[in-house]
Amino acid sequence: MRHPKTILLSNMTGLYLLLFVGSVSGQANWKSKIKQAFSERAAKNHSFRIEYQREQFLTKNSQPMSMDGGDNKWMPPEDTTYHFSESIIWQGVDYKKAVRGPMFHATLGAYYDDTMITSEYQGKLIIFREKFQDTNTPYASINDGNKSRTENTTIWLVTHDLLPIFYYTGRLDLANSDLKDFDLLPGVYFFEDQECKILERLEPTLPNQPGIVFQIWLAIDMEFLPVRIFRNHNQTLLYDTSISYNENRENNRMLSQWEHTCSALNIDGEMLLKTSSDFKVSELESGVLLTEEDFQIEFRPYTFVDESKWRSGIEDRISYILMPDRSKRIVTEEELIRISSHAELFNTPTGMAGISKPKTRRRSMYIMIGILSASLLALVLGRRLRNN
Repeated sequence: MRHPKTILLSNMTGLYLLLFVGSVSGQANWKSKIKQAFSERAAKNHSFRIEYQREQFLTKNSQPMSMDGGDNKWMPPEDTTYHFSESIIWQGVDYKKAVRGPMFHATLGAYYDDTMITSEYQGKLIIFREKFQDTNTPYASINDGNKSRTENTTIWLVTHDLLPIFYYTGRLDLANSDLKDFDLLPGVYFFEDQECKILERLEPTLPNQPGIVFQIWLAIDMEFLPVRIFRNHNQTLLYDTSISYNENRENNRMLSQWEHTCSALNIDGEMLLKTSSDFKVSELESGVLLTEEDFQIEFRPYTFVDESKWRSGIEDRISYILMPDRSKRIVTEEELIRISSHAELFNTPTGMAGISKPKTRRRSMYIMIGILSASLLALVLGRRLRNN
């Protein structure tokens, strides 16, 4: 993996030599150029589609995964590399994101191949897992009208390792970010032979403690496209991302690859490399024509669905199994307590799953009578033997 490095302009070890532009007006001019470049890219990418592959290396015992019951399990048990196929589309603030690859199962405590699709269209958030329940029963969550679009987008669409997509397209709004939140550092910096301007934001942590420094390095002769993104805390690098581009037939620079490393504390409290990921773009299109159908998610038969509709702050919630004829088999909370597998819901009427059938109840009754009779007979025989 190619690791980011800075080419220094002097022989001073460990220091960047800044080439100051020398005036406040110069800084304002740079800010204006950067703002214009981002605005033009955002307008061009009002609608957007990207497909990419991710090779992700995970260090042994570096991921604290939440188990059912609230405990954490440190994963993976050995250094492991996983492969993912991912895609994102958006139009305005509507989006759909699909991830296919190994995912953690909170009950089994292991990774298994799965598909997760998240979509938000016209304020309705849908999250679909292909093998979420019992590792093979599909699951869907539908939330209509509860959380703000910005909050949903930030949680489900944007992660640190995907930030290159949003800074490349200029769609900072989808990342819940704004150029006004950043300071423009004076001078020119070099990264991989590229002259860069740096946007920096200080993210506060605990009171009276050093904050987290977040930087975006913008290549000057590439219309301020991002070539590096990183965060560090108290001189400790938390993550670092280097970004590469290709030129298409129209001589437009297209996002082609980025490499992301993330460091954090392990189970022993030691700082180490948690993940190292290599992203390679296979398809990318700006200004793509999208319709409502593109944002829909097709649920397979027997998908378990939790659906919430919020109106005036009041939630109307139902759970159901989507049957092969597309009807909804309503699921009650009592049934969920009784059943041991979601398959028990597929062939029973609402409210009846987990309840013993009459023949089963009679068989259980006969067994209990037999046990009581045997116990009574043993008691009688024991008394007779003692009396003799």
